[in-house]
Amino acid sequence: MDGIINMYKPAGMTSNDVVITLRRRLKPLKVGHAGTLDPDASGVLPICLGKATRVAQYIVDGEKVYIAEMTLGVVTDTQDASGQVTEQRPVNVDVDDIYDAVYSFKGKQQQVPPMYSAIKHDGVPLYKLARRGQSVVRTPRDIEIYDISILDIQFPDRVLFKVRCSKGTYIRTLCHDIGQKLGCGAHMSYLLRTQVANFHIKDSVDLDMVEQMYRQGALEDIIIPIDKALVVFDSIYVNREGYERTLNGSSLYKLHVEHVPQDLSIGDIVKIYYNDEFLALGRLSQQDTGKCVKPIRVFV
Repeated sequence: MDGIINMYKPAGMTSNDVVITLRRRLKPLKVGHAGTLDPDASGVLPICLGKATRVAQYIVDGEKVYIAEMTLGVVTDTQDASGQVTEQRPVNVDVDDIYDAVYSFKGKQQQVPPMYSAIKHDGVPLYKLARRGQSVVRTPRDIEIYDISILDIQFPDRVLFKVRCSKGTYIRTLCHDIGQKLGCGAHMSYLLRTQVANFHIKDSVDLDMVEQMYRQGALEDIIIPIDKALVVFDSIYVNREGYERTLNGSSLYKLHVEHVPQDLSIGDIVKIYYNDEFLALGRLSQQDTGKCVKPIRVFV
C-alpha cells in the first residue's frame, strides 16, 4: 500500500481534514498530502500512502493548473471570499483593461505571500498572527506564471481565468494583485485546482470512492506506484553490486550502473532500478572520486 491516490478535495474541507478522514478509514496506513489546497477551494490533492509520504516534496515541486474566478471592486483581508471585506471601490475599467492587467502577470516574478497562509514567522503560522490582528513583513518569493488565459468576463466585475504556475504561487494573491493593478481591487471568489504535476482532475477520486475500494479490498486499483507518479525523473539501472550498494545507501559509480541517461546534470534526481524493480531515488553528485549517484530515498 505504498503509493499515491489522486484525490478530489471538496470545498469546505481543509487538506488536513482529508488526511485525518483517510487515516481513520484506512488504518493502519500512514497518510499525508502533497500540496495544501485552501479550505474553500476544490480539486486535485495528491494523497501519499505508506512510503510514498517520503516523496511528497517532489510532487509539490511540480507545476499546478487552476481555474479561478476573480471579483473586481471588493477587497478582503484573506484575499478570497471567506474573509472580511476591507474595501469596496467602483469598477471603472473596460474589457481591454482587464485583458492587459491579467496577461501582464505572465512570466517570472516575485509574490508577497498573504498574511492568511501557513507560512511561519518565528515559528508561528502567519494565519494565527492575522487572526490576532497582527501583520508582519513577508519576504517576496520567486514564482512563475507559465501561462494565463481569460475564459470568461461577466462585465463589469467577474473574471474567470485559467492559470498554469510554479509551486508556491497563491492564486488569491494573484487576484488581489491584478485588482490593485486595475485600481479597483479584487478578491478570489472561486478556485478549482485541475492539475498537480502529472495528476489530473479527470482521473481523481473522492472520499466515498476511496472508502468503497478499501472495503472491497481493491484499494490498490486506485493507488499509483511511487515511481509511476514521479514521471519527471529519469531512470538509471544498476547491476547486482549496485543493487547492494543502493540498499546500503552507498554512492553508485560508473561500474555499478548499466545505463545512465546522457543529459543528466549535477544535482538532478533519478529513479534507481534493478531489472524492473524500483529501489530508490538518487541525486547525481560530483565527488573527488568522480561523478556518482547518491541514494537519498530507499524504498526496498
